[in-house]
Amino acid sequence: MPERRRDDGFSLIELMMVIAIIGILATALIPQFGEIKTSAKITGVETNIRSVVITISGMPSSEDIEEALDDIMDNMSNPITNKTGVGTSRPDSRTLTQAVYVFDTEDEASYYDTDIRYNGAVIVYEHNDFSADVFACNEHGEIIDSLTSVVER
Repeated sequence: MPERRRDDGFSLIELMMVIAIIGILATALIPQFGEIKTSAKITGVETNIRSVVITISGMPSSEDIEEALDDIMDNMSNPITNKTGVGTSRPDSRTLTQAVYVFDTEDEASYYDTDIRYNGAVIVYEHNDFSADVFACNEHGEIIDSLTSVVER
């Protein structure tokens, strides 16, 4: 009987099986990476809303929320759009959404209900009684129900 020659390499079928298994595992894991990225962005929005709530609650009632936040939160970044600063009017597009928006009239504040441009932003609605409603928006511009707060000063 002739002896079988031993090669040190893999056969083509073995290599194709390994590639197929890696491909199946990769397709199963790719959606997980998207969810992790979204979760990290929402964590950034949570951090921003906490900072805004703490800042507003520490303000004297005579201080204007818009001016104070503009001074203090000027470098706060929106985790979705990476834009910084405090805005007082609707952004032109979803990619230009700043980190914080402050509204002090009912007409301006109604924008957050109907407009999806505020992706990743914290929205503050200032009341005449020195309280404020604070909302956070997800990456689609929808208000995150678990991240709403009423701040009394």
